[in-house]
Amino acid sequence: MNYDKIIYRIIKLDKSVYLDLISVPASLQRALAIWVASATISLLGILSFFNATVDYIAEELPLFTQMLVQSGASEEDISSFNEAIGFLIDLPPGLSPSVTDIAGQVFFGLVGLAIQVGVIYLILKTLLRRESRWQDILIVIGFSSIPLFFTLLSLFVSSIVFKGIIILFLTLFSLLTLGSGIKQVNGLRNIETVLLVVAFVVVPNILLPFIGF
Repeated sequence: MNYDKIIYRIIKLDKSVYLDLISVPASLQRALAIWVASATISLLGILSFFNATVDYIAEELPLFTQMLVQSGASEEDISSFNEAIGFLIDLPPGLSPSVTDIAGQVFFGLVGLAIQVGVIYLILKTLLRRESRWQDILIVIGFSSIPLFFTLLSLFVSSIVFKGIIILFLTLFSLLTLGSGIKQVNGLRNIETVLLVVAFVVVPNILLPFIGF
């Protein structure tokens, strides 16, 4: 299988690409590897955006403080604001992630991935009455994360606005490719696809705190 063409077909939302992928035995391992790589790149992009935002706030702190004074804020409010900003400003030096930190976050993400696969599988089997395999779901999730590879571009952009736009757009587009894949493989209607994508995003954020993450 030509994976260069697969990437192109995923990005252009080809209507049969995921059906082709689930028919190839090696796709499961490749999907997991792609997901790990995209999660790592996405994490680096988000950290870059956070650091750039904090640097901007540090540079403009006197202006923000002046605006608070002019708006009639109390000294206590201004002091609390400066303390909160000072806390953020002190974070970046220790925020450069080590390999161990990144590995820990990716492991955390893998737990969330397992929950996402399980949630989609259960909804398909019980609520939507579709015959599905968890392997197919994992393949769809893995390959649909390919757009997140391009989050790497945000590391080479200095503008906070452009960093944010790149990260937001690619995150939303990866959800669109996910919906396209789920719909293809399971023959879903649009409303059913939207339900699964929403569950994919929301449920792990609810369950992870209950299991200690």
